[in-house]
Amino acid sequence: MYWNLNSKVMTKNLEQVVTMVLNSFHDPHPRARWAAINAIGQLSTDLGPDLQNKYHHLVLPALASAMDDFNNPRVQAHAASVVLNFSENCTSELLKPYLDGLVGKLLVLLQNPKQMVQEGALTALASVADSSQIFIASHTVSVWQERFQKYYDAVMPYLKTILVNATDKTNRMLRAKSMECISLVGMAVGKDKFKDDAKQVMDVLMSLQGSQLETDDPTTSYMLQVCFYFVIAFHIIQNFFVFIFYN
Repeated sequence: MYWNLNSKVMTKNLEQVVTMVLNSFHDPHPRARWAAINAIGQLSTDLGPDLQNKYHHLVLPALASAMDDFNNPRVQAHAASVVLNFSENCTSELLKPYLDGLVGKLLVLLQNPKQMVQEGALTALASVADSSQIFIASHTVSVWQERFQKYYDAVMPYLKTILVNATDKTNRMLRAKSMECISLVGMAVGKDKFKDDAKQVMDVLMSLQGSQLETDDPTTSYMLQVCFYFVIAFHIIQNFFVFIFYN
């Protein structure tokens, strides 16, 4: 009851709240900027889709700009991660005008040597790709796939590089997130575009499955999720799906 009342108050004064928080994106202290980004993420979750529908033209450019804070990788990474919160209550049509800018920023972050920045970029890219599934469910599939395919050739090589090279124990979450992102990007562009890379990814996953992963390795749960995506969307790795469960 308390939250419902509080939510109504926040929604009524949403413009003032969003303006105040976004002003803090320019605070001279990086911790204050991080906190402002975090607040936008929480507001996007709690007050969506009203916030997304009314203030996307303010919030998304602000998050994109925060991704340029190269002196503060925690701020960069969090700005990218919050794209997930925003996109969860956002239609693909609303995201469409911002895709070029967002994907361009995320490509830069994928090449950042800081692991936290790469993980944030993977989270954001996966969420943008995942939002396309909402569009596909109610529109012509080829329309979105054609729209998203223009990013594919630039994005996929970096995703595969991360998947192959993130072999150290400290990089396990990075590897797991790259698996998820690859599968969602693949689903966004469709089987015909993704099939060659899908075979390469399958080989890596089978190699990982045969390497006796530790019980606390997040790769295992992400791998099952990726297999589910592949089987449902492409019907091309049934044998690997069986391999996962019976080995």
